[in-house]
Amino acid sequence: MRRPLKSMNAMSKDSNGSAGVHSERAERIRERFGAHGIDGILVTSAANRRYLSGFAGSSANLIISGDRLILVTDGRYVTQAGVQAPEFELAIHSGPILDQVALSVADCGITNLGFDPKLTTVADRDSLHDSLDSRRKLVAVTGLVEELRLLKDEEEIASLRTAIGIGDAVMAEVETAVKPGTTELNVAIMIEQQFRLKGGSGAAFPVIVAAGTNAAMPHHSPTDKVIEEGESVVVDMGTTVDGYHSDMTRTFCAGGPTDQFKEIYAIVLEAQMAAIGGVRPGLDAAQCDGLAREVISTAGYGERFGHGTGHGVGLEIHEAPRVSATSADKLAAGMVHSVEPGIYLPEWGGVRIEDLVLVTDNGSEVLSKYPK
Repeated sequence: MRRPLKSMNAMSKDSNGSAGVHSERAERIRERFGAHGIDGILVTSAANRRYLSGFAGSSANLIISGDRLILVTDGRYVTQAGVQAPEFELAIHSGPILDQVALSVADCGITNLGFDPKLTTVADRDSLHDSLDSRRKLVAVTGLVEELRLLKDEEEIASLRTAIGIGDAVMAEVETAVKPGTTELNVAIMIEQQFRLKGGSGAAFPVIVAAGTNAAMPHHSPTDKVIEEGESVVVDMGTTVDGYHSDMTRTFCAGGPTDQFKEIYAIVLEAQMAAIGGVRPGLDAAQCDGLAREVISTAGYGERFGHGTGHGVGLEIHEAPRVSATSADKLAAGMVHSVEPGIYLPEWGGVRIEDLVLVTDNGSEVLSKYPK
């Protein structure tokens, strides 16, 4: 069943009468239509939906045309969409969502509808193609929204700062909890609880607590392994605020640092500081990676650093820019990314240190504040 669309004029202003942030973001998308030969775009991914509309529900599509903003969802989300996405008209579907998308596309007069083939299944593309009338065609457009999301605005940075601040506070609890006799799983459970208690929306991703030889696995899942005296313990965690993620890693040595721990930790910290020190607008992300990698390689552990130095963080825990040896990205003011080199020794354990960094006009700002 198709319900009448609400008037754009009634929905496009915020409480003080000025165009809202989501209308402004949509306008920046429209400015890119001509270069891609489209007069409308379909947005399906959760992160892109939230960025453009504010809607955080699990089921919706957005349609942006030259003069209209439409959110297609089902009856469960009518009230939520009205509260979170007031700048968008609502089109409510009771049958297949893509049938309503096709009706809304026709209602807008869109003839060339952009869609992202990386975010749309073949089955959905084919279904939408069959639902559209012959006057309309689908045009593959990749990364149009993600290009805008690369540079965070003041509102986004404020949400990131809040999420990161909660992470700092929780890490203080972690340092006390990581001690001989407790288990990886107990520490992970405590972290998840503390995120909620301190105002976060739970864990942003599966918490990593890795002790002893488990710390040699960068993405180890916590187990009931008992943490023992002298073991390195890698803790990688983050929460979300308003959909924006924090991400921080610290490595502790249970019961106090051993000589080997001090040696490996010092190398990783030097590598991280070298990479952070080089962050500035215009720097190739691969160069940033190289600054950390050179320190670790010079120390003789190059083969034990098997992942990239960092990744962008925002509405997704892993987004552009990618900071690695093969990245083609270039850093620019407004980007937020991690710097997280590590050394992993299968017979011993590992060390990783991670902070989130904001690229500024003159260099960078480390957003994570917990001591290293």
